[in-house]
Amino acid sequence: APRPPRVPRGRGRGGGGGRGGGGGDGRSGGLGPGSLNMSIEYEQLRVVYEADGEEETVHEVMQREDALALAQSMGKDLVVVNHKAEPPVARIMARAELRERDAPSRKPSAAASLPLKEMQFGALIAQHDLENKLKKVSEFLAKGHKVRVLCFAKPRQLQEHPTCVDEVTLKVLEGLREVVGNVEAPQARGPRQRELVLMPPAPPEEDP
Repeated sequence: APRPPRVPRGRGRGGGGGRGGGGGDGRSGGLGPGSLNMSIEYEQLRVVYEADGEEETVHEVMQREDALALAQSMGKDLVVVNHKAEPPVARIMARAELRERDAPSRKPSAAASLPLKEMQFGALIAQHDLENKLKKVSEFLAKGHKVRVLCFAKPRQLQEHPTCVDEVTLKVLEGLREVVGNVEAPQARGPRQRELVLMPPAPPEEDP
C-alpha cells in the first residue's frame, strides 16, 4: 500500500471531532505541556511514523499543520518525544499505545529493590552487536532489573547523519517492545545523546 498522502498545509487546525490529531488537549498521563496534538507550538517538527504497508519507519521534517493533519488522517496522535532536538522530534502513535505507555503498573515493581543496569548503543552500531546488546538487555529485564539505555553519536557521525541518534533509539525500542513493561520517554542529553529507562514487565496477577 502507498504511504499516507501528504495533507496540504493549513488543514491541521480543524475542530476536535477526529480520533487523532485534532482532538487532544495536551494533557495525557505523564506528558509535559506542549507535547500532544494541538498543544504543540513548534512551527516545524521531525515526524517519525510507520506508514501503512511499509516495514521501515519514516522520518520526515514537516510543518506543524501538516504533521497534525497527517496524524488526524491516520486516526492517531502527534506526540513530541524530544523537545531539545532541532527541529523537535515528534512521533505519530495510536491513542491506545499512548495510554498504555502512561498507565501506572497494577502492582509495585520488584525492580525498585534491584540494582539499575546500563547499556550503551552507538548510533552506527553493527547489526550483530546490536542484537547481542538487545539480548543482554532482555535478560536484565527478565530478571526484574530496570535498565538505563544511552544512545549516542560522535560529532562527525551526527554531522553526516543528523537523525542517527533518533534512529538507533527507535531500533532499541522496536527490538525490545515484546519484553519491556514500560518506557520512560527518551530524554535528550545534548544533541548527541538520548537516554531512556526501561522498566521490566509487571508480574502476572495471582488467581484470587
